[in-house]
Amino acid sequence: MGSMLLLVGITAAAMANEIIWLELAAALFVAGGLTAWIRDRKDGGTYVLDSGRLLFKGAKATHSLDLDQIADSTLLDRKAGRDLLIDRLRSMGGTSRAQRRKAERAYLQWCTVDIGVHSWTFGIGRELIDRRPDGSIDLMLIRLKDGQALLLSPLHAQDLVDALNRALHQQEPGRRA
Repeated sequence: MGSMLLLVGITAAAMANEIIWLELAAALFVAGGLTAWIRDRKDGGTYVLDSGRLLFKGAKATHSLDLDQIADSTLLDRKAGRDLLIDRLRSMGGTSRAQRRKAERAYLQWCTVDIGVHSWTFGIGRELIDRRPDGSIDLMLIRLKDGQALLLSPLHAQDLVDALNRALHQQEPGRRA
């Protein structure tokens, strides 16, 4: 999308014989990139798997989940994380807007990167987010046994998914050590 915007700016600048159109397109391109970059670094968090529980430490709160509450975990890209949230909100049907916002906050509570749910850049930022090379599998979905889901953004998502699934597998009843 960004390259298309620059191409349109170059074309408009050439046709109008004014550089202002190219400058405007470049400014919008940079603004979209900066917005995505800033939103990805807004809040930090730490995830610790220890003693039969998963601990989330954020800037404002700490939360703990016992492993027996967790059904499974998997890797997701940002588009899949966003699509899953949208599907969950749609399935809520006739619930109030406040209830849907509460469900959205619960799903994204421990995700510290922007998955493009709310667009301030008319979709340009979302396009940049989806095309980031590090955005392909940088999220982790945890499904709880009560039907809830949590989206996390650990720095080393694959390692945490592997460790959590290994710990969950070791907890299964009847499993031999």
